[in-house]
Amino acid sequence: AKACSDLFRVLAHRYANLQGGHILRNQIPLQSMLDLIRTRLAEDFASDTAGGVSLDLILILQHMLLSSLSNRKLMHLAEADISACMGALSDCPLGTLGAHIILTSLTNLLQWCSAGDGDEAKLGVVARMGRNLVVAQYHDVLAPMLLSRTVFCGERSMGVAGAGGAT
Repeated sequence: AKACSDLFRVLAHRYANLQGGHILRNQIPLQSMLDLIRTRLAEDFASDTAGGVSLDLILILQHMLLSSLSNRKLMHLAEADISACMGALSDCPLGTLGAHIILTSLTNLLQWCSAGDGDEAKLGVVARMGRNLVVAQYHDVLAPMLLSRTVFCGERSMGVAGAGGAT
């Protein structure tokens, strides 16, 4: 786990930019990276070492996605990448390292785009990402599935928690 952690740290440090994302994206299929995150890393890292590894993997995944979403010539690749993320996310239970990495990468990518203030390239990334999320059935299948995995605690909203001590 230590060697793997060091490897991801070096990769994130070296390739966590747009050009580095292109290089990684051309060398590693995103589906392979997601399979590694979803299967192997969830088992290999304890919670004390997962924090650093997850930050490194978030940066790597974010820039790999950005490389395919920012290039208009790679629209088919961007669609496959977003679909792969949605597929991996549907396989990961909430609260796991894999779900955290995928959701945070997508969120960070949207935050990066929102900081553009009318930048055409960033608006294009958001438009392609939105289109690909629709194609990947995020709104019909994945979002409701993620919501169904959350636990509703009626005690807080119904005022039941404080009822036991008040007389």
